Amino acid sequence: MVAILLLLAYASWLTAGEIAFVRSFETWLAHPRIIASTDPVGITYHPSGHLFISDSEINELNQFWDCENIFEISLPGDQTFNSYDAYGSNGTPCPPLSNFTEREPTGITYNWFDDYFYTTDDDEGAIFRYGSNFGAPNVSLRLDSGRDAEGITSAPDTGYLYVVEGDSAKILVYDVNVPPVPVFVYDFQVGDRIADPEGIAHSSISNHLFIVSRRTRQIFEYTTEGNLVQEYDMSHFEPQPINPAGLTFAPSSAPNDDPRSLNLYIVDRQGDNVADGIVMKPGFR
Repeated sequence: MVAILLLLAYASWLTAGEIAFVRSFETWLAHPRIIASTDPVGITYHPSGHLFISDSEINELNQFWDCENIFEISLPGDQTFNSYDAYGSNGTPCPPLSNFTEREPTGITYNWFDDYFYTTDDDEGAIFRYGSNFGAPNVSLRLDSGRDAEGITSAPDTGYLYVVEGDSAKILVYDVNVPPVPVFVYDFQVGDRIADPEGIAHSSISNHLFIVSRRTRQIFEYTTEGNLVQEYDMSHFEPQPINPAGLTFAPSSAPNDDPRSLNLYIVDRQGDNVADGIVMKPGFR
């Protein structure tokens, strides 16, 4: 059983459109089982210096599942600090295993602007907001444009949420400054380039969005207004991405790297409905 994160590097000294593979680590290891995530699909960075991974199908392995579907891990992927139930309600028992559709988070982002976590759920077609310990969401928002809510990211300066609506290949933008729920602001199409957008990450350095295509295994860089900037190819990576999903920018996990050097951490689920996945790391400056 395997699950993987790919760590990729894009740096100022690389030519335009180039991305370099740095390393990967598994999110599921039988001996020892460091990160008990079999189908990681979302990933985000938190100011604690930790990564948070959302798992959409851990409940299918009922011999391991205890209703915890968010995993707080170290940057190198060698430690799990906490695991959380993103749909629980004040410690109430886990519902019957047949009730899968309410416990399948897809994307996840930590919003530096308002200090909340946000997840998406493609079964529910919704955005959920959580405090630091997760549990029952304190805000839920049903999407107007469809039910296929995939990746989500946020901009720290504005707090805007950028949500991938997979079926329509749109990026939906929401403002969190208008309580009680995020308010839709605008959207833009990416379907001319990406038939199956999945994960999305915001770069605080360039203020650009990076969107991964599951089918072509490419990364597309867009402005927040929806203009294409660059395309990046991952076909030369080893291990080869099979089912890339979520991605986020975070500091390098190498101890001697410049702390200002950001890497792009990419979750790769490998096969579907089996215990596997990858975290890949390329770095973007």
